[in-house]
Amino acid sequence: AGRTMEAVQALEPAISAVEQIESTEVRAGALAGIARAQAAAGRVAAAEKSIAAAEKLIGQIDDPYGQTLVKGELAKAMARMDRPEEVERIMAASLEAARSVADDRTRANCIALVAAQLHELGNREAAREALGEATAAARAIENPHSKAHAMCDVATKAAEAGYRRAAHRLLAEAEAVAESIPDRDLRLQTLEKVRTLMFTIPK
Repeated sequence: AGRTMEAVQALEPAISAVEQIESTEVRAGALAGIARAQAAAGRVAAAEKSIAAAEKLIGQIDDPYGQTLVKGELAKAMARMDRPEEVERIMAASLEAARSVADDRTRANCIALVAAQLHELGNREAAREALGEATAAARAIENPHSKAHAMCDVATKAAEAGYRRAAHRLLAEAEAVAESIPDRDLRLQTLEKVRTLMFTIPK
């Protein structure tokens, strides 16, 4: 709000606290968030330093979904610094990494997360393409239990990005898939999840 010095002073304890965070993923995400705030306060050099520190930590994050989350936060920081080329670089690398995830469900979920992040960054066309890719990845899963849950994951991200009709269409498919789960308990649990999402996601 134009109170740059106050903003910088408010950031100091946050910067000091980052090193106390044990989780690599949380620490990297916090650094990316700090970079956004530093950029907003006009402290570009400090923001660049925070971004570089966060990028170094990404390779140490074991969870692919966590990596995708942090990359999205870094892209938002770059967007705040008005660096579209860097935003594009980070998001392209994030999408490529998401495509290479070994686990079927996690792969679909990571691609869907990239789609939601692209939407938030204002790249609607790329977001729609990534969402279509995530949907196809979920549909390609053979195991009905994993497939239904992957569809729920993608539908949730689609709804977050504003594609509510697409989300409900996918949930209708997920319901049919869930009905085919052989194990009764797993079938009922999955159906409950799908129908809860149908109820909670606005149409």
